[in-house]
Amino acid sequence: MRLESSVKVGDLVKYVEQSVVQYANPHVGLVTQVDVCMFGDGTVPAGVSVMWLKSGASEVVYEDELLVISEAAVGTAKAIN
Repeated sequence: MRLESSVKVGDLVKYVEQSVVQYANPHVGLVTQVDVCMFGDGTVPAGVSVMWLKSGASEVVYEDELLVISEAAVGTAKAIN
């Protein structure tokens, strides 16, 4: 059973402080995709694609390695008749 992801497309994230990778990449990234299939099967935690803003490089990481520092704005769209 898959729980709803705590990370959403458009969120600004960085590695959590306990992450070994955090020391190599202390920068902020933009979430571009959630629920990425890591190894051909659903995994918990899910994979998240992040574009790192300093380098522009994309990387897929586990969502529990990330800390959301700014949530994506969620707007409501109204149909125009």
